[in-house]
Amino acid sequence: MQKVLVGIDPGHGGRDPGAVGLGGTKEKDITLAISLKVAQILRGAGVDVLLTRNTDTHLGADQRQDLFARSRKFNTANCDIAVSIHCDSSVNRAANYFSVYVIGLGGSAEKLAKLVIEEIKAATNLHWGSDDDGVREKNLHMLRETKMPAILIECNFISNTAVELQLKSPAFQQVLAEAIAKGILKYFKMDVNGMPEQWKLDIVEKAKQLGLITQDHNPDEPASKWFVLQVLMNALNAVEIKKKQ
Repeated sequence: MQKVLVGIDPGHGGRDPGAVGLGGTKEKDITLAISLKVAQILRGAGVDVLLTRNTDTHLGADQRQDLFARSRKFNTANCDIAVSIHCDSSVNRAANYFSVYVIGLGGSAEKLAKLVIEEIKAATNLHWGSDDDGVREKNLHMLRETKMPAILIECNFISNTAVELQLKSPAFQQVLAEAIAKGILKYFKMDVNGMPEQWKLDIVEKAKQLGLITQDHNPDEPASKWFVLQVLMNALNAVEIKKKQ
């Protein structure tokens, strides 16, 4: 299987909440939750992932420094693609659609954007006019300053009260994360049917929390005897530490 590195950027963070819904939901929290789920799914499928943040943090002294820290992280790591995840906002409280932005049409970024938006449409049953496929051009920092094909996903409008409630739901966040991950896997011509089931990913996450493993693994890959021995040693070490407490 080809090895690729996907950069995932959860928009905003720390003292920058991003857009805030009428119910008080902060964009920064939604983007982080979805991004972490996308990263978990991709890693479970054997894809390397680099997150610009995995906690509620701000990466610079101001917005400009924060943005350059994010794009620099992806450029330094030579990511194959960059995916920035946001939520939209509008004075039109009825706005209810997704957008995926690219710096220019006709290239690899547009190809990725179309695959992602197709998966989002299928997963959410949201359909809009045939003259608007949801892929748009915009001169945004994370699209302009990254050296790899880059897209910015606006996960619907947090300013729409019904959408805000949806975005707060972990179940709906999982739906979006799986759709985004499928689009990414299709871009790299990887088998989306090979995506691990969520319950297996949850076990891997629990094992990480317990200290039995230290990183994400594809749960469908066979475990070597050395891996099994290391997990057993980690478990015994955890028991010894607990005894001494």
